[in-house]
Amino acid sequence: MKKAANGSAMGSRMSDAQLFTVQPCLIEDGVPQFSECISIDALSAVDAAEKALRARLSLCGSPDRLRAKVWRLGDDFQPISTLLYEPEQQAGGALGSR
Repeated sequence: MKKAANGSAMGSRMSDAQLFTVQPCLIEDGVPQFSECISIDALSAVDAAEKALRARLSLCGSPDRLRAKVWRLGDDFQPISTLLYEPEQQAGGALGSR
């Protein structure tokens, strides 16, 4: 990537995109079941999974809320995986007023 005179990187935001592979997950009888992989260009693992699954996801959560495993190759060509979860409901966020 080219550098500007001040040393910052030049280029469009999409030039920072990386290729990610998203494996959607459903929990059946307490066991994660991963489906076919989806390859997608994105800026982060969370961005990739949210685009592929069209849902908000979180980096932390309980095992029964696991929704995706996201893979990418690191700079040393070693695979890096990230587990993503369905977010917990905010207190009162999904509940109506009484």
